[in-house]
Amino acid sequence: YNLRNLTVRKTTTFATGIGIALVVFVLATALMLSAGVRRTLGKSGRPDVAIVLRKGSNAELASGIDEPNVGLIFSAPGVARDRNGRAEGVGEVVVVLALEKLGGEQGGVSNVLLRGVPDNVLSFRPSVRFVAGRPARPGTDEAVVGARLRGRFRGLELGQTVEIRRNRPLTVVGVFEDGGSSFDSELWADLDTGRSAFGRQGGVSSVRDTIYPERFKHVPELKRMGARISTPEKGRVEIVGVGALEGAAVMASEATGKKLILKPR
Repeated sequence: YNLRNLTVRKTTTFATGIGIALVVFVLATALMLSAGVRRTLGKSGRPDVAIVLRKGSNAELASGIDEPNVGLIFSAPGVARDRNGRAEGVGEVVVVLALEKLGGEQGGVSNVLLRGVPDNVLSFRPSVRFVAGRPARPGTDEAVVGARLRGRFRGLELGQTVEIRRNRPLTVVGVFEDGGSSFDSELWADLDTGRSAFGRQGGVSSVRDTIYPERFKHVPELKRMGARISTPEKGRVEIVGVGALEGAAVMASEATGKKLILKPR
């Protein structure tokens, strides 16, 4: 009887089938979009990098950190350092440009993210590689463009010039990619160039620090003192609160400062 109804009521059967197909299509599209966004944003971060924003900000565009505070962040305990003792971190300025799109309606514009980066940005992000041209020279009006932006906006092609503000042109000297992260859709210029062009002197939008990777080597010593702490996987720690830590013979593998003071019980 049910199978016979499918042939008798052809219009109803067809409309029902189309409705189900549309629901499945919309759901699949939403899931694919969500998965793509998560994958892109996931590639933009690293488990050993911390992003510092201004209190109350939920994105780099809404954040602003004064230059003196940037130095305080870099000097904080737990920030990794290179062989020269320099903090492994970058302070960056992020602003939005409205640029003319190519291949669309005449005069159509869209937003493009301009990131002002310091001179050590390539060593901080070793996954970035250049597919054309060269890196921008620090302190100049040169810029590099992400591979996904190349050719999609006027002026964002190798050798072309894009005007970020009136009478403030940038020359594109390189094209880079970062494994499909969100950086592939950004325009990078010198930090001071970005700050001066948009009146952001003396501050940055965000600070990115490489977290000290050896901090978990102190876990065994804390366990000797009664701490309920474990490291189920690399870069992750689980702590269960205890009333107090008991005195025990421990080994200080590293002590920051000129002296270590212990208060007896």
